[in-house]
Amino acid sequence: CPTISKSCHIHKHQMCDNKLDCIDRMDELHPICRSQSEAVCVRRFGKSAQLTIPLAWIRDGIKDCIDGSDEIDIWPTCGKDKTYRLVTSNKTCENVKTITLSRI
Repeated sequence: CPTISKSCHIHKHQMCDNKLDCIDRMDELHPICRSQSEAVCVRRFGKSAQLTIPLAWIRDGIKDCIDGSDEIDIWPTCGKDKTYRLVTSNKTCENVKTITLSRI
């Protein structure tokens, strides 16, 4: 389990789920929670509800969705080559997370 803050150690799928698991609220306030997909999936651990997932978890080589959809090439992107990045939706190229070309 990752260390979210000095006082909180939880499974990453308990992060960014709109449920407070940490006394200091860092499971919901962590920077990774600021950029999430608009699309949803059922996470492999924790709640069985459909939840958005942080962009940092998409195509990172770790299956976070039960169906593995976070690891397939269906997520909205913007740019090409060096400017290639994941985005929250196809509507805009704002709120992006840049990824390295080696992950493509």
